[in-house]
Amino acid sequence: MTAQTVSVVIPVHNRTASLRKAVQSALDQTRAPDEIVIVDDASTEPVTAASLGIEDPRIRIVRLAQNRGAAGARMVGVEEARSRLIAFLDSDDVFLPEKLAAQLSLLGENDDLTTVACGWQANDENTGHSYRRIPIESADPRDFASGCWFSPGATVLIPKRAFDIVGPFDPSLRRLEDLDWFLRFALAGGKLRVAPIIGSVIGIGRRANPDNVFQSAALIERKFSTMQHPAIDKALQRRLKAWLHVERAVALRNAGNMIGMGIELARSFCLAPRMQLQLRAWWTA
Repeated sequence: MTAQTVSVVIPVHNRTASLRKAVQSALDQTRAPDEIVIVDDASTEPVTAASLGIEDPRIRIVRLAQNRGAAGARMVGVEEARSRLIAFLDSDDVFLPEKLAAQLSLLGENDDLTTVACGWQANDENTGHSYRRIPIESADPRDFASGCWFSPGATVLIPKRAFDIVGPFDPSLRRLEDLDWFLRFALAGGKLRVAPIIGSVIGIGRRANPDNVFQSAALIERKFSTMQHPAIDKALQRRLKAWLHVERAVALRNAGNMIGMGIELARSFCLAPRMQLQLRAWWTA
């Protein structure tokens, strides 16, 4: 497959019921994907065509013998994909029908270092509240050091060639692999464009293991403090450290450690004084 072909990559671990909805939402696109690659990340019960309950020749299932986490499973999907473009979809999220068509309209055939995001609706499973976000565009590495404001999961469309240029998702990261990869993407000259539509529905409610967050944050901080690149200046490193403290604070809050959360937030605000949790205004809606 060549030209503007699209592979939807869906990593999954023990979520067959929600996976079925995710796959169907990809098939229901007004601009249908050329293939759907499901990466079964060592689920207890293997994902099969029969368990999925959807018959379509565009669906391929790749089963991993050992659990690799989001970074490892996504990269298997990228390597298996036959299309020029990769659309990631988490197994508990869904695409809305116009998503791929809107994103493809913004991406040229030679844009190997352009990724296209879209807006999303987030449904908080714990509170029942929902909200919508449409992110801003950027090509500034300092912005990409400040959190994944544009990618809560099922929003981005990325040329497969970008992984040859930037490198893979870091398999040593059990969390924050998107932050790490997109910062490297920006440092390589990448830019973010945004299709101004609500293209995905994201489920909020998954609880990150604080140990995984702390370990990943430490690895990322160490990586970019030693990397030689003219754009990695003190300002970028301060923003990165400030955001990693927010990630730690959220993980501690979810674990019920409110004192630890307060300490991490204080560290973040000392590094980047501001009047809001985010390091800048990221959304137009």
